[in-house]
Amino acid sequence: TGPVWTKLAATASAGSATLVVRGDVSEWPQGAEVGVSSTEYPQPPDLTETEVRKLVNAPSYDAATNTTTLELDSALGYRHFSGDVGSGDGHWPLARLAASVALLAGRSNIAFRTARFEDVHGGGIVIGGSEDGAWSGSANFTDVEFISLGKFYYQAPALYFLMLGKSVGREPASRVERCLFSFSQSGAIEAKGASSLQIVNNVFHRTYRTAVWITKESVPYSISVRANLALETLRHPRESTAWVRHFASFLLEVPPLYLSGNVAAGSTDTGFVLRPVLEDCNAGGTSASALEEEELNEAVGCLTGFFLLRACKDLCNSCAVLHGAAAWKSSHAGVITADQSANIRMHAVMLSDNHIGVSLGFHRSAGDLLHRVIGRNITVFGSTDASTCSASIDCRALGQTDKVGETCNSVIGSAFRRVGIL
Repeated sequence: TGPVWTKLAATASAGSATLVVRGDVSEWPQGAEVGVSSTEYPQPPDLTETEVRKLVNAPSYDAATNTTTLELDSALGYRHFSGDVGSGDGHWPLARLAASVALLAGRSNIAFRTARFEDVHGGGIVIGGSEDGAWSGSANFTDVEFISLGKFYYQAPALYFLMLGKSVGREPASRVERCLFSFSQSGAIEAKGASSLQIVNNVFHRTYRTAVWITKESVPYSISVRANLALETLRHPRESTAWVRHFASFLLEVPPLYLSGNVAAGSTDTGFVLRPVLEDCNAGGTSASALEEEELNEAVGCLTGFFLLRACKDLCNSCAVLHGAAAWKSSHAGVITADQSANIRMHAVMLSDNHIGVSLGFHRSAGDLLHRVIGRNITVFGSTDASTCSASIDCRALGQTDKVGETCNSVIGSAFRRVGIL
């Protein structure tokens, strides 16, 4: 019943074998594995500073500070940051940045796993609906481990919600909550033609391709993705390098019903690829209420933090909205859109320690200069205490001849370490 993931309360230095985390996680069992997220640039195609260790003793909770101390079986190889950054005089008086820490294998009595861990043609679970709509399935998974599932060569996910034809939008509600997906061979959860699906408070660890993929065949404004942690998302080794195809920790090709409180930590491509919600533009304000820290969607240690897909099929004057986002330590950019057909409105966005904070590109008719970017409650930091002089120096970005992002291919290149708005 306790938390399945939390965040560091203090920076864990390289060489330390102790973590101090927020909240009470004293129920995490001795001997269990924990994952600690990267807080530095990724090294595509398959390297981040994510680390996994075992707990050598029972966790010790301190009620006075509301923190728990975790003792690890071996020292950390990298620095994992936690701290407040900023000057204290902006919209974000003190922005709190911190690595995430997750409880991994050994926390559940129910597990689906590939019989041989080294076998890349693993098992998979499909929740389906028939082409004629005569039947459609649903499932509720709570506190279940999915270990090394999915089919590497077929690029099939561990858990597949597949609704066909007349079953699209008619299936009963499904829910995946507090589950662990670890070493997924080719995606963890994929939903095609789905609706009435809730994906809540899960941990995705070391996933090839995408932790959560909601495809364009799914029903817009019907799926909730809340409070999930994607801990290390890697390029699939068989992905083509002939062209660029998006992958991300969270890839949503239709606007969701709810998207909040998710963390994409350590992706060798993008944290969030989103089909943005469209709203009437309103430069004077927004009816949205103020957000708490845990309601923000956060990308840290990714190539790109947030990529906004084209919002309208044709050109339109509505606003594609990015609301409640934090991106830091992006080796390319915190927020990007390209060939965007709508206006952009960003609200409650915090960007820190990225190579480029915001880079926006538009597709408009010749001579049309009426597109707008509307911002409210946006903070862009350059280098903060989250950065050192010895790490995350060189950017990583996709280029014309580098479809993986192994080198610095940004338009800025190595001329500047940080650029706020491009």
